Amino acid sequence: MNIMLKQIELIQRIDQLIRLNATGSPMELAAKLKISKTKLYRTLFIMKQLNAPVEFDTSSQQYYYAESVKFTCGFYSNKSTVNQMYTMVENMNKKTFSFFTQSRKMKLAWCIIAHGVLKY
Repeated sequence: MNIMLKQIELIQRIDQLIRLNATGSPMELAAKLKISKTKLYRTLFIMKQLNAPVEFDTSSQQYYYAESVKFTCGFYSNKSTVNQMYTMVENMNKKTFSFFTQSRKMKLAWCIIAHGVLKY
């Protein structure tokens, strides 16, 4: 399977576990995902660069979102949604894209953690 698709699936899985309050500590989350702790931290870094408000609560040993967000990745036929995505992309930090594309050596897919921008 394509490296980028694997990365997207990993972000989706982390998002799901955060929403279920089922992450546990970094070590536990990495074990659940069957990845190294280093890969977990790199993926969380990418998520944060995409504006995910991911935080860690030391008392409960859980990751959580500081505000309500929705992870969206894919292609959309709704013109207004596409225009909103372009606007969001233009406002994002260019370093995020160069890190993501250079580290994977491929074109950037549309992966956005939307802060209430994309509403259905």
